[in-house]
Order: sequence, then structure tokens, then C-alpha cells
Amino acid sequence: MTLELSIAEREALVSALVRLKFNEDEVPEPYFGSPFVGEALLKLLASVIAESEEAGDLGRARRWKFWQDWSIRGYERQIVVKHAASVQAWASWSTGERRNFLRHCAAPFLLSDADLDDLITEVEAAKG
Repeated sequence: MTLELSIAEREALVSALVRLKFNEDEVPEPYFGSPFVGEALLKLLASVIAESEEAGDLGRARRWKFWQDWSIRGYERQIVVKHAASVQAWASWSTGERRNFLRHCAAPFLLSDADLDDLITEVEAAKG
């Protein structure tokens, strides 16, 4: 069975999942750092952007690309840092494992290598 969703339905799903994921009161475990949820969100949003570009709706695509930029995220950044600092296994992870975990936590937002380095530094500081 193939599931087809309109752009509007995919946008609604991305918005709802991001609101659930970045709920300040309660980070939804085990979904927050899940690679499956992170990748699904990235794919949903990529499909919205690609289909918007193909349809000539460049404004919609541009708005989503801007929204996806991690550098404008303050609220979500605080939640990612707080959550990562609370993970017991953090200290035993390699830098690569930490970077992957942070990418999944931050999805569907896109992080540069510099963003990841900054986040690791912030998590280390939060852990004390």
C-alpha cells in the first residue's frame, strides 16, 4: 500500500510532530532522539520543499527552508541541550555518536558542523 499525502497534509504533520517533539513541559520519549522520527520528519519536510519547487511555489519552499535553519532556533536549542545533558550515556559516546544523537534530537532542523560543535559544548557545560 502506498500512502499519498497532499502538501498541506504533510505540512500539518510536520507542524504537529514538531510541536509534540519540542513540548517544553515534557519531551516525548523515546521519540525525541529517535533516528526513525528524525529521518521521517526530514523526509516529510524535504518532500514538501521539493514538491513546492516543482510546482513553482518558490515562496512556500523558501519559507520552509528558512524555517528549517537551526541558526534561528532558540527555543528548540534550549530543549535539545537540556535533554542531551540528561542522557546518562552521553559521557560514553564518541563525538560522532553525540553528533548523530543531536542531529536526531534537532530534526527537522538542519545543523551545520559548527552548530553541532556549539551544541556539544553547551551540553558539556550544562552537565557541569
